[in-house]
Amino acid sequence: MKIKTKLSITFILLLIFGVTAVSSYSILFIRSYLLEEGKQRLARDADQLRIAVKYASPDSIDDIFDNFEDVSGYKLDIVRQADSTLFKGNRIDPSVEVSYFQGDVEVPVYHHRADEMLFAYVPFSTANQFRLIKVSQSEDVLFEPIKVIRWIIYTGMFISIVLIVIVSTIMARSISKPILELKEGAQRIAGGDVDYELHLNRKDEFGELTDSLNSMAHRLKEDTESLQEMYDRHRQFYADITHEVKNPLHTIRGALEMLEMEELPDQQRKNYISVTQKQIDRLNRLFNDMLTLQRYDDDKTMISKARFNLKDLMKRMENNYKQRTENIGITLEIDLRGKVFCVCADEDKIEQVFDNLIINAMRYSEGTEITLKATERENRIDISVEDNGVGIPEEHHVKVFDRFYRADEARSRIKGGTGLGLAVVDSILRKHDVQIQIESQVGKGTAFSFWLRKEKKKQA
Repeated sequence: MKIKTKLSITFILLLIFGVTAVSSYSILFIRSYLLEEGKQRLARDADQLRIAVKYASPDSIDDIFDNFEDVSGYKLDIVRQADSTLFKGNRIDPSVEVSYFQGDVEVPVYHHRADEMLFAYVPFSTANQFRLIKVSQSEDVLFEPIKVIRWIIYTGMFISIVLIVIVSTIMARSISKPILELKEGAQRIAGGDVDYELHLNRKDEFGELTDSLNSMAHRLKEDTESLQEMYDRHRQFYADITHEVKNPLHTIRGALEMLEMEELPDQQRKNYISVTQKQIDRLNRLFNDMLTLQRYDDDKTMISKARFNLKDLMKRMENNYKQRTENIGITLEIDLRGKVFCVCADEDKIEQVFDNLIINAMRYSEGTEITLKATERENRIDISVEDNGVGIPEEHHVKVFDRFYRADEARSRIKGGTGLGLAVVDSILRKHDVQIQIESQVGKGTAFSFWLRKEKKKQA
């Protein structure tokens, strides 16, 4: 059964029960009210008859009775002492068929009710004989107005029920409409339609639920896109690994096949051995970089921050690479702007960042200068590795830190790179809660920049 039908039936039943209960109570209340009023009126009329009989002459009593019956509609009967069980001496016995008894016989007996009849007794005496006038009226006369009232109530109840059915149906449809829309939206989102968006302009709980479902769909869409991107990257990653491993293996296999030739000249033999060693070194670097990246991805404690002097590290890097850069015609310089260069970071990992950035500039920039620059700020040190090489096209900037990504595939493999150096740099700096930036223009050079938090000197 649909929720709209359930709501309609619930509203209709509740309201019908309510209308029926009110109508029944009204009829019972009116009936009780009419009965009580009839008793009081009968008592008052009987008392008036008693007074009229008391002061009337004996000859006019019959006329008084006749007029009283005609005007009031009551039935009058004379109860004699001889044929009545109501008397006890000269008093009315209150224990016999009489509901209420007040005072002596001069006071009428009110509210006597038996066999759907109301009775009142009026005492009077003639020729020293004590008698009672019984004034009676059928309850049907009292309840006659109820027939009309009942039909009025039943008609109103029927009209109310019809209106209840109509209003309940409209209300059930109004309440169930947003629920059905939410159900449809939830089913579509659960079915994978993460672009679906609910539009319920409501300020109640349905509106809050709509916002929650839209927010859930948005997060689900982001997670789906993230998972798809991760899947694509992993698929590309394995394809790149296969490609990266396949090339040096083919080269090694070709070199070994040539080394098997007995008539191969010694110089060529040395060249093939050198090629094999270089390819083995390339594979070794590849797997070392992959292992490093995997450790950074999985191990949350790879970074051990401590206070160290960045200026000393940069000078050490200059000494390590001075001779190597000069051998290929590149000038390596450091540019320090400031006085305090103490930072809080993992010194070994920052050294690896400098290693990878300098090697990247040596291999791929084809420039003549590499500059390690550090600028002191208020709470941090801005660091950059700059070259004046060929630069990187702007469309490649967002991807240079992806694993195995190369702006120029052929030139990169000739230089012997693994395509993981900048990815390692990005992973290390992310572990430091720092993001590396790239600025590059074709023909003017490239600058990789990041920052480290400055650490004040400890007080003695």
